[in-house]
Amino acid sequence: MIAGPIPPWRHRVLVHSRIPAPLRPWVYEPHSLTRRLARLCGEEVTVGLLRHGWRRPFRDEPPLLGLGPQEKALVRQVRLQCGDRRLVFAHSVIPRATLTGPFRRLASLGTRPLADILFTSPAVVREAMEFARLTPALALHRLARQALDLPEGGELWCRRSRFRLRGHPLLVTEVFAPAIAEAPASRA
Repeated sequence: MIAGPIPPWRHRVLVHSRIPAPLRPWVYEPHSLTRRLARLCGEEVTVGLLRHGWRRPFRDEPPLLGLGPQEKALVRQVRLQCGDRRLVFAHSVIPRATLTGPFRRLASLGTRPLADILFTSPAVVREAMEFARLTPALALHRLARQALDLPEGGELWCRRSRFRLRGHPLLVTEVFAPAIAEAPASRA
């Protein structure tokens, strides 16, 4: 389990006024973020695979996934970008028990978007989203900053959702580059 401070996860009503207004449409997007980015880009979104393997999750993640404190899960980290604009860092945690039946293919997605499965299968249910403001002291902030090639310091906003795949959990956390707030709302 990755130790250290954890993000202060909150529900929408508790953070709404703190999230910059131009960022809110992205942070609150209820559907596929990848598809929304594709509409913005006018082209295919690039999924850059950064890390994919069996690891211990961050220390606040195992309880959400029914994992023991030392249990490993499949951790997948990717960067979503439009052209050369790095806009989203995604961190997904998939317990071994979730990788069964038709969801075995989650273990070998490569650069294919996870959204292709999560938002097309009727067997997938998304639970309520949580939101957090990440500060530089947090490991998730450091990972996202490196993946998105952002300067040191500053805060980043993120969201996470637990999905149920035929009852089995999967956790997706998405961290937004500040530049995504500059995206034209009319195309997104």
